[in-house]
Amino acid sequence: MTEKKLLRKEMRNEIARKINLDFTCDHLEACLKAWTSFKNKTVALYCADPQELDLLSLFPESQILLPRFKEVTKLYDFSLWSGKKEDLREGPFGILEPRKLEELDVIDFCFIPGIAFDRVGNRLGRGGGFYDRLLAKYAIGTKVGVCHDFQLLGKIPKEEHDYVMDFLLSPSGLIKCDRKQII
Repeated sequence: MTEKKLLRKEMRNEIARKINLDFTCDHLEACLKAWTSFKNKTVALYCADPQELDLLSLFPESQILLPRFKEVTKLYDFSLWSGKKEDLREGPFGILEPRKLEELDVIDFCFIPGIAFDRVGNRLGRGGGFYDRLLAKYAIGTKVGVCHDFQLLGKIPKEEHDYVMDFLLSPSGLIKCDRKQII
């Protein structure tokens, strides 16, 4: 088993043990407001599963894009979302996504979930490479990894195709990734 696969398995077990995490997005919202204004910005988010931090309600003055699966290519694209629940549908992997595909070329901020992150900005995803291929399609200003505090690890194995985050957002706050750090 590769290092990434083993770490992914360990983290999935850890997430399953902590599934009933109780938190509010109040601290995340305050942290984001103190960091920057998202008014009139294009923000790529995700529809959170029960184990992920849900950020959908935190950007009322932004254009929101969500991943949408394209059956033809078997890949995801970011699509503009109205902000209305009725404009979402369940995609082929059980993830909510916009009903219509309406792409934008430039994304100011992209908030990306993961199974684990390190402080350098390396991300451990679910293992399908969907997010790395998705991110490669767009001009993205700032990439922000989103996770619970226990998902911040000392070191994540990185491959050449893996995207590195600029910041990490957790219930404890916002961390600027330190690419100068030697690990």
